[in-house]
Amino acid sequence: MADRQQDWEGAGESVKRFLLMSVLAVMVVVPAGLYLWASTRDLSRYQNQIAEQVRKATGRELAVKGGLRINFSLSPSAVAEDVVLTDAAGGSRPEMARIKRVVLHLDPLSLLLLGEIRIGRLQIFGADVSIERDGRGNLAKGSPVDVTPQLPWVNRIEVEGSTLTLKETIERPAVVVAIDRFAGEAAQPTTPIVGEFVGRINAGEALALNLKKAGTLDGWLKGVAGDIEMQGTLGGLPVSITGQVAAQQLEIGAQVQGRSLVSLGHLLNVPLPETAPYAMKLTLTHLQTGLKLDITELKVGGSVLRGDMVLRTTGTDKPVITANLAADRFDLADLKPRPPTPVPASRPAASDDRVISGDPYPIEAIKRWNGSVSLRVAEVVGAAAKIQDLSVSLALNDGTLTVRPTATIGSGQLGVEAQIDASGAEPVLSLGATASKVPLEDLMMLLGVSAGVKGAAIDMELKLRGAGRSLRESLGLAAGNLDFVIGSAQVTRDVAHLLTPEWIRMLGLGDRPAALNCAAGKVEFGGRPEGERGAANIRKVVLDAPRFTAIGGGYVHLRNEQLGLLLWPEPRDLSLMGTAVPLRLKGSLVQATAESDPAAAPSAGGVVPGTTVASLTAAITLAGRAASAGSLNACGIVLGRLESLRPNLRAQLPQPPAVVP
Repeated sequence: MADRQQDWEGAGESVKRFLLMSVLAVMVVVPAGLYLWASTRDLSRYQNQIAEQVRKATGRELAVKGGLRINFSLSPSAVAEDVVLTDAAGGSRPEMARIKRVVLHLDPLSLLLLGEIRIGRLQIFGADVSIERDGRGNLAKGSPVDVTPQLPWVNRIEVEGSTLTLKETIERPAVVVAIDRFAGEAAQPTTPIVGEFVGRINAGEALALNLKKAGTLDGWLKGVAGDIEMQGTLGGLPVSITGQVAAQQLEIGAQVQGRSLVSLGHLLNVPLPETAPYAMKLTLTHLQTGLKLDITELKVGGSVLRGDMVLRTTGTDKPVITANLAADRFDLADLKPRPPTPVPASRPAASDDRVISGDPYPIEAIKRWNGSVSLRVAEVVGAAAKIQDLSVSLALNDGTLTVRPTATIGSGQLGVEAQIDASGAEPVLSLGATASKVPLEDLMMLLGVSAGVKGAAIDMELKLRGAGRSLRESLGLAAGNLDFVIGSAQVTRDVAHLLTPEWIRMLGLGDRPAALNCAAGKVEFGGRPEGERGAANIRKVVLDAPRFTAIGGGYVHLRNEQLGLLLWPEPRDLSLMGTAVPLRLKGSLVQATAESDPAAAPSAGGVVPGTTVASLTAAITLAGRAASAGSLNACGIVLGRLESLRPNLRAQLPQPPAVVP
């Protein structure tokens, strides 16, 4: 028995030695065999074979400019450097694909025993691929010689450090996919691709996807990918995509979360604003006219919107977006301001003492897109004033942007129409606004200005037009008019710095607000001598308080934001005759100063020397009786008659200085 045991142990040792020697032999013989095989063959012949098969499949020329070589190891590979695939005629660039390095991991037994190249894994490094869909698209623009090329099937493909550019039309922005890492495999061209993707789309936040089903290779080449099932993260937050892309059907559901809608805009190449974190549920379907997104729920911060969006192209391949959104409640706190745009060192930064924005209009976006957006919100919270029944329509049409918001503010109605026509050489702004019984305090707070009045309602009509690439430029060359009428109000201490002691006494302004019966005015923007271009000429103003009536006018120069205003008071009480000194305002929109101007008193606000004129206080008292039966108040009626009451008024108003554009 002992002898037999020793025999078995000896046999085991022999097997171990045999296996060890076999492994060593393979490690030595296989590389040697591969070397001998490669040394007896012209690798350029295989390179030419691959190029020929690609030409048959695509009608394009494939060039391996860096040559083809074999790496000898237990896992041999063929390495091609600087690979170029030409684009179709009429493509945006000569090459459809440029690849720094391609590694084909070969089956060593097939190479050694059969002399055949069989690929187990394909690695691509530093690829730059451009896919265009102009007409048939550059995937189908070639003229294949053979529809059944003899290219080997590769069941695993890995891509690193590459870029894929998808371009729909010349007008629509390209979608750029930065591929940090992609690994996909499938047993056959008709079986689902599984794997992973890590990268960025349009320079947005990092996108990582686990591809449980990513269609089939055969399906993608035919434009009918098949079943889609992916989960992952966008900017570290969950993303889920499921659905199907079939020959006559596209239906994909998605759930996306992100830190801001601006990151989703980067993903879709659509300009979206900076916001609070969002969560969206949507369904993407294909219509005959384009793609439709049904937004089941779009939650931005604490606000929830629902609606739909359709993306299509015109006959000239211009992208068109049509969207309809609605919300019961929207909190403006969920809209965060964008970070400031860095100012180039060659251009001085805008001064902080300017009120009118100098930010340029989004000219390129206006020219690039067509479409319309409709937004309805029952209640807007977080604004400086209460806003209800907000309706906003936005239209983009061949380089012209038109925005029409309307809303209920307090018990009044406000409507605005702003248009930027960027279709010509110089953009032109057209701005119109109407207000009916809108609380003046609310309107001023919405504009970011302290009103200094309470309880007043304003009726207003504004029309102006000016060329320029920003609001500051457009208003600096604007022509138009503004008419307004204000009802009774309470004047607060917030406006004391704009009054002289004499006027504070006439108003009776102290710790408590003072009463203002009414006010009305007419403003003309430019349109007269060239020196007035950009000036808001306050042609006439009428103010009425319990103890006096005042008239006057002046200007606000919108190019340099300087102002000049002169008001002449006429007291009702004779005891105020020594106090009724003209008030002059001057300075800028940021910092205006008030001073008494006794020198202007002899002119008496447009009284022609040697003539007898009606009393302003008497005229406004009479107008007050007529106002009760009409739509205008007393100040509005007197404003319409002011040229006859004070025919020399305009000549005595402060005149705006000429400002070089």
